[in-house]
Amino acid sequence: MARPWRHFLSVVRTRLSLPLLGKELTETAARRRTFILRVVYALLLFVIFGLTIPHRSFMYGDGRNLPYNLLGFGRHLFEQLIIIQVFGVILFQPALMCGRITQEKERDSLVLLFLTELRPWEIVLQKYVGGLVPMFSFLLIGLPLAGVAYAFGGVESRSIVEQISGLLLLCLQLGALTLMCSAWCRSTVGALISSYLLAVILYAGPPLLGSFLEGLHRFLFHVTPYGYEDYQMRQYRFLLIPQAAIELARTNSTHRYALLLPSVVSVGLFLLFARLFLVRRAFVPPLNFLPRLFARLDRFMKWANHFVGGVVLYRDSGSLPGYEPIFWRETQRRVLGKLHYLFRLLCVLEIPTVLICMVVVLGDYSSMDSDSLSLTGFVLAALAMFALSATAANSIVSERVGQTLEVLLTTPLSAGQIIHQKERALRRLEWILAIPLLTVFACRAFLMAGSYSRRGEQPDWIPYLTCAALMLVIYLPMITWLSLWIGLRVRTRFQAILAALGTLTAWMVLTPLLAVALNERDALSGKWLWWFLVSPLGIPALNESAHMPHVGDSTNPWPAIVANAVLYSIIAAAIRIRLYRDADRCLRR
Repeated sequence: MARPWRHFLSVVRTRLSLPLLGKELTETAARRRTFILRVVYALLLFVIFGLTIPHRSFMYGDGRNLPYNLLGFGRHLFEQLIIIQVFGVILFQPALMCGRITQEKERDSLVLLFLTELRPWEIVLQKYVGGLVPMFSFLLIGLPLAGVAYAFGGVESRSIVEQISGLLLLCLQLGALTLMCSAWCRSTVGALISSYLLAVILYAGPPLLGSFLEGLHRFLFHVTPYGYEDYQMRQYRFLLIPQAAIELARTNSTHRYALLLPSVVSVGLFLLFARLFLVRRAFVPPLNFLPRLFARLDRFMKWANHFVGGVVLYRDSGSLPGYEPIFWRETQRRVLGKLHYLFRLLCVLEIPTVLICMVVVLGDYSSMDSDSLSLTGFVLAALAMFALSATAANSIVSERVGQTLEVLLTTPLSAGQIIHQKERALRRLEWILAIPLLTVFACRAFLMAGSYSRRGEQPDWIPYLTCAALMLVIYLPMITWLSLWIGLRVRTRFQAILAALGTLTAWMVLTPLLAVALNERDALSGKWLWWFLVSPLGIPALNESAHMPHVGDSTNPWPAIVANAVLYSIIAAAIRIRLYRDADRCLRR
């Protein structure tokens, strides 16, 4: 009788030992990147939080009795801390977790895990917990700051518990989504890209779809639903965002816990799909996702073309490389270089954009319509930055990984010519991504022109449209050159894409946060608005929020538009010069 009992204890001990989780935590702790990211995250969090405290002490006083002036401002400090933590989770969680399963596939060690006594659910859950622990350690860095905010007063214990619960639920949700993508994809780069794209669809898709359906309903039935109850109904579009669900649950005592079900259920669904994909996609051969996607899109386009008479806009010509072999190769053999594939990508982006703009234009113009256009423009701009940065950063690295860079270096082309032809091939993608953005900007300008003409005021659509067009002309090539320069200096696809996206995100987001932290009350007025020019996201945000005329002490928006265009033209030119100067050294010509 002792032997079955010992066998049972050994089985329980084996199940509770969690060997895969221990391996994951050990490997994570041994990586230098983990400590570097943790230090960077802590520095940014403490610096932004620390810059906020001194300013708040002078808002209601002459500088005397500073400790008493700070009392009651803890709520503001705590809310700002939560906002920073939310952005940190969204930016860092997919990057920290996207390689949990794909790295096993790339090392051909996933089959060894299947040979152990671990069941698929145990593999998924231990990988899941192992990916969440680094992000939880990032969140723990903010606990001392939360204590400081609580000491200043104005923060309820219930609010702290709710906000921390929202952060934990966001980590669980985004971590499960990323693990699902890691189980589906073959490579870490594919898991990273699909995680960010699905996160955008998950969080921005329901609000955009709701705005479109609401505008369509308003246009068809000539109703104007702008009451308080309709405002409450609009908030239900954000239920998949844990923080929004918690805010709604706070004001809705009847269905308080039911409002959190979409976020909680999504975690279970993502883990269930991760379990299914772990086994079914374990031994999938390394196939390129984009060619398969465009092949299916080709079949759909050819089927739909029969209904319009078989119109052919572009035919593949039997061109030869000539004197630009790399440009020919990038535009004739790459998926995102061929014109007919780019045209299909344009249709996928432009058709929903045009439908949203038509519903907004045909409906009654209001602030809600303006917010819908701004949200659409923000999503398109984020997708454009992501696609262009990832493609440009991967342009050189793919040659290294595919072992074709040595072949290119044997040609009589100089390093500058190789980079120039790579850059030229990316211009087509730049303009394809710019067309939907121009559509949104033109629609917004049209609405602004009609609104101001009815009120007899001076039209502001001319500086608005000029600023938007200049941003596209300057920013898109700048993103391409910066990503190409980063791709020259790294060795792997994952590092190239992560470094390019991390650099652009830090450049665009951190500067406005610092400006608001330094002068939170006057950050959107007067001379403080000039600080937003340091960030590429500053002028677009001011342009969309109608704060452009208030830059400086005058009401003229043109100085800020010209200053921004000149500044970023110089920055883009400096990046391009640096790219070509480092080409010979990085390519070892």
